[in-house]
Amino acid sequence: MKNSILQVSSVTLADILNRIEARFPAVPKNPAESCRIYAAYPGLRDYFSRLSPYAYDLFRQNDEFLYDCLNRELSDLLEEILESVRRYPQDASLSDIMRFLRLVKKKGAALILAGDLAEALGVSEVTRALSRLADACTTLAFKAACYQIIKKGKLPFTFDDLEQDRTGLLVLAMGKHGARELNFSSDIDLCVFYDSETAPDCEREKLSDGWIKVTQIAVKILSERTADGYVYRTDLRLRPDPGSMKIAVSLLAAERYYERAGQNWERAAFIKARMIYGDPRAEIRFRDFLRPFIWRRSLDYSAVRDIHSIKRQIHNRYGHSDIKLAGHDIKLGRGGIREIELFVQTQQLIGGGKDTRLRAARTTDALAALAEVGRIEVKTRDDLIEAYEFHRKIEHRLQMINDEQTHIIPADTEKLKNFAEFCFFKNVKAFSDTTLAYLERVKSHYDSLFADHPALGAAQGGLIFTGPENHPETVKNLAATGFKRPEDVCSLVRSWHTGAYKAMRTAKARELLTEFTPFLLEKLAETSDPDAAFMRFDKFLSGLPYGVTIFSLFISRPFIFDLIIDIAGASPEIADYMARNPALLEALLSPDFFKPCGGRAAFEAETAHLPRHPDRPEVFMNAVRKFTRERRFQIATLLLKDIITPAQAGKSFTDLARATVAAVTRDAEEEMRGKYGFPPLSEAESGICVIGAGSLGAGEMTAESDLDIVFVYDEEPFFANSERDPQDYYTKLASRILTGLTTRTSEGGLYTADTRLRPSGRSGPLAVRLDGFEDYYRCHAWTWELAALTRAEPLTGGEKLNIAVRRALKDALTARRDPAKIAEDLRVMRQKLFAERKPVSVWDVKLQTGGLFDTGFIMQYLTLVNAADRPEIPHPSSEQTLKNLLKAGIIEADEFSALSGAHGLLSSLNQVFSLLMADIRVLESAADKVKRKILQTVDAKNFMSAELSVRAVYETVRRLYAKYLTVDED
Repeated sequence: MKNSILQVSSVTLADILNRIEARFPAVPKNPAESCRIYAAYPGLRDYFSRLSPYAYDLFRQNDEFLYDCLNRELSDLLEEILESVRRYPQDASLSDIMRFLRLVKKKGAALILAGDLAEALGVSEVTRALSRLADACTTLAFKAACYQIIKKGKLPFTFDDLEQDRTGLLVLAMGKHGARELNFSSDIDLCVFYDSETAPDCEREKLSDGWIKVTQIAVKILSERTADGYVYRTDLRLRPDPGSMKIAVSLLAAERYYERAGQNWERAAFIKARMIYGDPRAEIRFRDFLRPFIWRRSLDYSAVRDIHSIKRQIHNRYGHSDIKLAGHDIKLGRGGIREIELFVQTQQLIGGGKDTRLRAARTTDALAALAEVGRIEVKTRDDLIEAYEFHRKIEHRLQMINDEQTHIIPADTEKLKNFAEFCFFKNVKAFSDTTLAYLERVKSHYDSLFADHPALGAAQGGLIFTGPENHPETVKNLAATGFKRPEDVCSLVRSWHTGAYKAMRTAKARELLTEFTPFLLEKLAETSDPDAAFMRFDKFLSGLPYGVTIFSLFISRPFIFDLIIDIAGASPEIADYMARNPALLEALLSPDFFKPCGGRAAFEAETAHLPRHPDRPEVFMNAVRKFTRERRFQIATLLLKDIITPAQAGKSFTDLARATVAAVTRDAEEEMRGKYGFPPLSEAESGICVIGAGSLGAGEMTAESDLDIVFVYDEEPFFANSERDPQDYYTKLASRILTGLTTRTSEGGLYTADTRLRPSGRSGPLAVRLDGFEDYYRCHAWTWELAALTRAEPLTGGEKLNIAVRRALKDALTARRDPAKIAEDLRVMRQKLFAERKPVSVWDVKLQTGGLFDTGFIMQYLTLVNAADRPEIPHPSSEQTLKNLLKAGIIEADEFSALSGAHGLLSSLNQVFSLLMADIRVLESAADKVKRKILQTVDAKNFMSAELSVRAVYETVRRLYAKYLTVDED
């Protein structure tokens, strides 16, 4: 036969139908049958009606055509169908073209289906015939679409350009269509490109819009369902970055994408790409820039790891990891079609750059080429070709049942029995033995190819993120492991693989990402809120400046990866902080990172060596921020990992803050002294004194604590011979210190500072002279200011100034006061505080009556009313204050134990909540690690007993508050 679509000897349609009919017991002819084909072949009718509803309907719908062609050769019939499509006028109405193509597709499908079932056609002939039919239909659809848009003047081309294929359009068939391996019910995967250089004078936007409209019309012609059905489901999602790029992509945009973000799965996909319609010049240009992307000259073993990772992600406990018959996925399952394809494609990607013989698109041709060049054994070639053709035949039969794009062998017993018969096996056992043997054979060859690559394990599989859309099975599996928004998770992971973030822009980074993505999702699924943890990790990734180093670190140092996931799952505060500052990962590599911090002296020793530049103050400001950020992260991590206790964390956070304040103060003083021509700081007797109050003074800071500070100075000797105003100088110095502590730079911020505790509050000067400080607290201070002073501690300044400030603090606190007045003032303070801020839950350990504020009020009251007679009582530390009160006989031993225990427990809980809980109102949905940390802190087995313990503490504190401040319990 000349130019035959099939490589077989002459066979008529009648011969084919007789072959099918002969497989079944004779059935009397039924002249009353309205369908002439079924009247002539009643066995065929019964066979189809029972086993293939799709075939049954297809033959009825094409009865007249099939009956009239019984004595025609199958090859001639198929060629005539293709020729009719090629000759159909492109200027016909779209409705006529749509109806014509739907009817033609059914005729062609009926003929090919019959040839397949009669086994008159081999698998390669079936897939080639299906692919050529798709080529013809797709070509007509795009020609008609181009005609319509050119006619409307929305593309700068003539009809002659269209006839001569000079428009710059390039329509590629991808996947099985591109390789001429199409299934009976396949989607057709298309990529549509255009060369803007063919219309250089056309506005870029107009040209883009024109080709988009062409593509939309063509897709409508092919895939819109009408009364006549559809031609092909059409998928455009294999184009570059389908989430952001338009459905018709310029060659320039495509070239930039594949240079920047092309992935190994796309390299594999383009092995099968084939132009089915368009401008040959555009194809040449496209092939020229795509060739080095697909075919790399050096041996590309990284592609093997990446593609094998893709395959490992497919294997999972939901049905693809084990070999079986019922319910097995003949495409994606172990030993299936995908393993054969990936076996071939990895070998092609490795060697195809140097040996062009390995660039075959069809799977069986590529297997033959691999054997020819000695990359695989002849037996391997034969085993895989035989298995591939068997699997494809099974796949075709599955899709013939109901014209569905399915690859799953029926699991239902009766359906499995029918399917075995449809595949011409005597019984299910014979079908099972044959199928399982092929599956095992493929699995063995595939596993031998990747023998050196570790398996991910069942619990980590079932995840495919390398295609152009969310994989349904992946979405299902993510949901099954605990993700509430699996579609969003899947979409974001796929965006990682397309280089959405800076860290994933290189091919190496994306390969490493593929390696650990399953581990990442498995770890996140173990948290109580996988979606929230995932979003925090995504935010972390989005901020990374680079990926290869960090992803390699995750793979080579699993404990760091586990820690990041722990943080993402347990602590929103640390996770967000880490996401904003990804350079913190460097700190994890320090050998001392997981050791408790050495205290303020150690921190100050480190700050002393931070870089400075006389003309660039930002050098030190950035350095101190980076240092403080890393140490704060370290303390938080140590607490999260139970290496230190909450109380130790409070001390470390305070030591760090005090060292930071001292470093910033020293830097500011040195700058100001140089600016004003004063002696260097090392020669001066004293500098400015920064007094820390609140949690900073008491040594009880958390990760989120503000700095309560007061600036006090005493005139130094060199002001006697200077015209400088000391108040102006120290106010500017205090402002400079405050700026150093609070201003955000490229390295972020340090702290939020509150200076309202200074004499006269906001209305007073920022820096206060020592004698003015003494006078104010001796004569003018309010009770709330004196109460705040009970937790004050000088942090900076020379020895002489420090002694003077401590004396001033002690004098202020040891003055004799009226107990009733102090109690009344504190009660008013408490009422105002609780009127403005209400506790949000039983775990609001600060604001609950009987909580931390009340323990503070008790200690402040007892200090202020007793210090005149017992001056040793005042101390910034709450624990030391209680010890002093006990030693002075102000409180009993049981009261000391109660208050010390209450303050310690509530402070520890406050430390944990500030670190791990963004909102204590949602404690019920907190991560398991958070809950365990809370139970550990309270020393309780469950939350019911923990809550009872905390309520008992509140009750004790309320009772003591009532006793000492003489007010009824709330």
